[in-house]
Amino acid sequence: MSPKHAAIKLERLLQNFLQHTKHNQNHYTLAGLAIFTLGLWASLVSLKLDPTTIAIDLLLVNAILGAPTALALNALGLKTSASAAGTNITFADALRVTATATASNVLPIPAGAIYHTGAIASRGVSIAVAGGFIAIGSLLYLTLIATLIGMVIIKSNFALGVGLLITGSIASVCLIALIAVKSTCRIATLFLLIRILRLGVMVLRVWLCFSIIDVSADITQAGVVAASVSIGTLVAVMPAGLGIAETVAAALSITVGLPAAAGFTAVAINRVMTILVALGMALIFYLQAFIRGNYNAN
Repeated sequence: MSPKHAAIKLERLLQNFLQHTKHNQNHYTLAGLAIFTLGLWASLVSLKLDPTTIAIDLLLVNAILGAPTALALNALGLKTSASAAGTNITFADALRVTATATASNVLPIPAGAIYHTGAIASRGVSIAVAGGFIAIGSLLYLTLIATLIGMVIIKSNFALGVGLLITGSIASVCLIALIAVKSTCRIATLFLLIRILRLGVMVLRVWLCFSIIDVSADITQAGVVAASVSIGTLVAVMPAGLGIAETVAAALSITVGLPAAAGFTAVAINRVMTILVALGMALIFYLQAFIRGNYNAN
């Protein structure tokens, strides 16, 4: 198959996928809300959480510093993907798109893929190329997660740890090389650095969320659970959203000696904080556009 035919086929697959999620949005929404609501209720009952023990100061740190930093790094990732695709998007536009996409992740549909691919494609790039770089970036994030988990569990499970470490590292190198070939070494380096920073911020935020609900967890345990957040929100490559990351977090928490309920609750808090901040940002951008439109009309 020639590169041209492959690109056409990929573009059709992406269009069909986006159309499918649009038509089935209500079903995904109900399923996601059911998983999230029932899971959070069961987790809170299991933890017997006392509202007076919730660390409000750490909650504010996550909301004021953690969430905006994560959104800004996501925006930089979108900007870098646009550069790799041969176009440009300003940081402000990238942040607006990212905030809107993140707020839309309350629905278990690939909102990130829809908004990010659309933002790049609207600048004259084909859907195949735009979606391709978004997918590569998401896959790179996933391979870095595998590498991180391998490093964390290598002492407790040597075979699995080494397997994940080697597989994740090799896959990461291959993806970085692919980006370098398709764009430049500078852009490939930025792809890697931004995603390492995103992963680091995510680990710190999940660790904070455990502390918020008064659950003792070290940074390595938080690192494994944080992988669930990344896996559950890799909406650029699979339709996983509300309830999915929390369920994976509950399962991974058990593997590192933490209560499943604690993992579900910590990741749920992290999600709510991120969505609320993203909604606030999206509203600010909307109001700016509305005011600017009225000013220009006058």
